[in-house]
Amino acid sequence: MVVRVIQTEIQILSWKMPKVDVDIDEDGRMLLAEVVGAYSTEAKKLGSIILKLIADGLGPEFGYFKNQLGERLLSSINHYPPCPGPSLTLGLPKHCDPNLITIHFQGDVSGLQDGERIGVDPLPNAFVINNRLCIA
Repeated sequence: MVVRVIQTEIQILSWKMPKVDVDIDEDGRMLLAEVVGAYSTEAKKLGSIILKLIADGLGPEFGYFKNQLGERLLSSINHYPPCPGPSLTLGLPKHCDPNLITIHFQGDVSGLQDGERIGVDPLPNAFVINNRLCIA
C-alpha cells in the first residue's frame, strides 16, 4: 500500500502492510516499464480530453488550461486490502488532491459521500474523474 503523507497525523491514522520483496527478472522489469509507460501516455491523453471538455463547457479556449498547468503527470498506484483491525483504524483526514483533476481507476471498491461509505457499485472498466474543490 502506498501512503502519500499529507500531514504527520496520516502516519497515525493509517496502516501499512508489511513490505514484501518481489523478485522480478530483467524481462519482467522491462515489461513492467513498457506497460506503465503505455498506461501513463494514455492517461495523459485522457486528462487532456477531459480538460478540453471542461474548458469548452466553461467557455475559455483549451489553451487556457494548457498554459496554466504543468506538463508533468503524477501517478500513484494504491492497493487497499482489508484492514486486519478496522476498529483500530481511523482512516485518512479530509484532504484535497493537489491537482486540477484526478483520474481514478476504481476497481471493485465503492466510494465515499459526505465522508461516509455508500453502497454504489463501481462501473466495470470505468474511470472516476475528481476535480479540485473549485476551478478559478
